[in-house]
Amino acid sequence: MVVEAAPLSHPNVLWAPFAGMQFKATAAKEFEVLCGGAKGPGKSDVIIAKATGQVDKPRYKALITRETGPQMLELIDRTHRLYPRMASKPSWNGSDRRWTFPSGATIKFEAIASPEDVERIMGQEWGFIGTDEAGNLKEEKTIDLMQAEIRSPDPAIERQWFGSANPGKSGSVWIKRRFIDKCGLDGKRIYVRRLTLPNGQVAELSRRFIPGTVLDNPIYANDPLYMAQLYTLPEVLRNQLLYGDWNAGIGAAFTELEESVHIVRPFTVPYNWKMFGGFDWGWAHLWVFLYFAVNEDGDVWVTDCVRGQRHRIDEIADRVKSRGEVQRLQYITTDSIAFASKPAQSKNTEPTIMEEMQRHGILLTAGITDRKRGLNNLRYYLAWRGLGPQGTDGEPKLRFMDTPGNRWLFDQLQAMVTDEHDMEDVQKVDADTETGEGGDDGYDALRVAMASRPPRGIGTFMQQPVKAWDTATLNFMVEHLYRDGPLPGGRRAARKIKSLLTPGIRG
Repeated sequence: MVVEAAPLSHPNVLWAPFAGMQFKATAAKEFEVLCGGAKGPGKSDVIIAKATGQVDKPRYKALITRETGPQMLELIDRTHRLYPRMASKPSWNGSDRRWTFPSGATIKFEAIASPEDVERIMGQEWGFIGTDEAGNLKEEKTIDLMQAEIRSPDPAIERQWFGSANPGKSGSVWIKRRFIDKCGLDGKRIYVRRLTLPNGQVAELSRRFIPGTVLDNPIYANDPLYMAQLYTLPEVLRNQLLYGDWNAGIGAAFTELEESVHIVRPFTVPYNWKMFGGFDWGWAHLWVFLYFAVNEDGDVWVTDCVRGQRHRIDEIADRVKSRGEVQRLQYITTDSIAFASKPAQSKNTEPTIMEEMQRHGILLTAGITDRKRGLNNLRYYLAWRGLGPQGTDGEPKLRFMDTPGNRWLFDQLQAMVTDEHDMEDVQKVDADTETGEGGDDGYDALRVAMASRPPRGIGTFMQQPVKAWDTATLNFMVEHLYRDGPLPGGRRAARKIKSLLTPGIRG
């Protein structure tokens, strides 16, 4: 007898899923499945139940994980209330934290919180891995490495990674990008990756998100005290934990960052606009170069982003110059590492990154690297809500042209979260040294470059940013040019400006 999705009235069934999320989750066959989105729908029970799905197969091995031992004990206690009541009673080994069934199948528990922890489960041919509260994992790589351990010599064993998560946790950004963005908030889309293997075969990996809220659990949904506790939470937490809102902004470093607002169609930069650049050097992690354009009003566009890994300085310089706009860049900011001397094997010192780039025609200037000031400055430039007339929504002062490089940069910005130990800064994220994926190199390049564009002043009379071609600005210029009297060309310039305001007047 196994724990399965069936009516509870069946004489051999010890547990049955509630209608809704639990029922869909127990029946899900996709390789990668995430359930949840809010508190209370019974996500942990599903993992405990699904782990027993193939215990009649001798070579079946299941693994259930949490981040720490104490958290794992709660799951173990639940299995002790359920597994011993099964007809095929398993035996428990406390030192190994493992259930062993009469068939030889096993279910093991392990604390895994980081990629380094995954080493403890490598090479053991897991048929099923259930990760409870996967959103608590800071690094997406932890999940990738766990999934790489899912395999079995028995082709009859169905293989699956199954996780649960709530929004508002340290890993919520990558969870949202991996599951919710790919499968939809309603979970109606099945995301399928088709891969061509070295032997020419085509394989598919399927991914599914199954949303659930407390309303899927009739026990908690009919508990007025528990529901009242959720309803009285602060708005952001209530939206996350009661409604499963993955867009609720707690933890996100840039709460006003929106694709529909900040990403614009590419256009040719007018010749009279200023341009500048930003560079973040890297070898094992990515190097990133950003191109910026600034109009007369001080609004900034990131025109493109190029990046790479394990490239020599001459290769980086060639990539940067091939973009075609580098000759228009008035300056290029970088952080202090580019100016640091590197000890060589001899008594002399190797040239710095700045000196090497200069040899290849790219001049770098030291940028302002203060992390907190840079973060606040970026938030100022990205802000747009309530900045229009009478408190309506306005336009951001920093936007991104829609290019593949800028899409990568935008995704990285969306993934940035505030540091739980210092809420005035973002959490530092290291890239994967093998692939270069992840990290915050694009953010660092943007932060340092934009620090060269401090916040613009706000007019005390207009109480809004001054625009160069606004009527009020042109009138102000006319008045001052007339008032200043005999300056060479002053009155002629004033008449020219006035002709822009009053049709019929010629300069």
